[in-house]
Amino acid sequence: MAKSVQSTFFCTGKWAVLSLLEHSPGHVERVLVQEGTENDRLREVRRLTERGAVPLETLARGELARVVGEPKHQGIAAEVRRLEQKGFGAFLEAREGEGPLLVVALAHLQDPHNVGAVIRSAEACGAAAVVLPERRSARIAGGVLKSSAGAAARLPLFAVPNLSRALRESKERGLWVVGLDPEGSASLWECDGMPARCVLVVGNEERGLGHAVTRNADMLYRIPLQGTTASLNASVAAALGMFEWARRRKC
Repeated sequence: MAKSVQSTFFCTGKWAVLSLLEHSPGHVERVLVQEGTENDRLREVRRLTERGAVPLETLARGELARVVGEPKHQGIAAEVRRLEQKGFGAFLEAREGEGPLLVVALAHLQDPHNVGAVIRSAEACGAAAVVLPERRSARIAGGVLKSSAGAAARLPLFAVPNLSRALRESKERGLWVVGLDPEGSASLWECDGMPARCVLVVGNEERGLGHAVTRNADMLYRIPLQGTTASLNASVAAALGMFEWARRRKC
């Protein structure tokens, strides 16, 4: 029997909750505040819950930690509906024929901190969306949202049942699939660079892109390293690839 996926999760921390209320109030079921907590950010939270008609509840100190399962909650938490969307094909269809477009795909990236960091960089560099598999990938929940500094609430995120199929569909819509791989045949800094419309694929922390994804890649780029370190952290490599795409769009 397939394991059921929870429809909501708790996100803690003032900045993450503020970002949710500012950019995605429709995803927030309720906000929980610890009794006796009050400062400028909490007052802004109260204002945003009123504006978005989001229920606000006050709980005792120990009760808030028990409900959210997180002792370092900064006195505030939000119960959030899943942020991933369906309909990646419809997204591609709506953006067909436009100018430069960057989609970031995560090939079974399982560390929540890495996933959150990739989403944060993707939103910062102007990517249009992030795509990740429904299974064998870090779930977009509290840890990812906090690591993304709230960017996961501002950038379209698509969960797909089969990443290789999503890459093929992207190619059918005119996007190039570019993989980052330490064994890539070309350097990321080479003159031909990354296409204006592409899907940048970042691999798993241990297994890389995987054979199925590699077969669907139009090109594999490596990041040239000068020292003896064999590879970079996945989120660092992804950021270099994304901002190389953004840099070339400004040339």
